[in-house]
Amino acid sequence: MTAPPAAAATPVIVAATGAILTWQHAQAAAPAHCLVRIRTLRGADGIATVVVASELRDNPRGRWINADFAGVANATTDQLLPAACDPNVVRWYAHFGAFSSYDDAGPETIEQVRLDRPGDRFVEPAAERYQLLTPAETTELAGVLHLEPVDELLASWPWDIGVPAPRAAG
Repeated sequence: MTAPPAAAATPVIVAATGAILTWQHAQAAAPAHCLVRIRTLRGADGIATVVVASELRDNPRGRWINADFAGVANATTDQLLPAACDPNVVRWYAHFGAFSSYDDAGPETIEQVRLDRPGDRFVEPAAERYQLLTPAETTELAGVLHLEPVDELLASWPWDIGVPAPRAAG
C-alpha cells in the first residue's frame, strides 16, 4: 500500500509590505497611483516575491494600471523592491474590484501579468500576457498572500495619505 500524495505545503510569508505607489503614467503623461502589496514567500521551491497592484477608484480617468503596467512594475522596482530582489523573477498581478471604480465594478478579479525586461526596464506587455485568474484562483491567491480587503486596509491607515475613502454603505 502506498501513502497518498502529500498535499502541497502552503508557502510562508517571510516579508510583507504595502504602499501607495505613484509614477508617471506613460500613456497619460501625468502622475498616477495605485496600491501595491509585496509579499516574499518561502515555499518548497525556495523564495518567491509577488507584487499585487490594486487599481484605486480615485486614480484619474485614463491612468489605469493595465494601460501602463510596465510603468507600475518599473516604479515598484525603483521605489519599493529591496535591492536584493531580482525583478526578473517577481510574479506580477493586477487587482480590480469595487475599490477600483465609483461605479459597480462587479466581483474582485486578479490578472497575472507576464512582463519582459530586456535590459533594466520592463516593457508594456501585449494583451495576451495578461491572464485572468478564475474566481477560485483569485480567492486562493488572496488567501495565500493574506491580502486584506482594499477599502478596509486603506481605512486602517492612521495618517492622511490622500487615498480614496472607503465606499460608503447604502
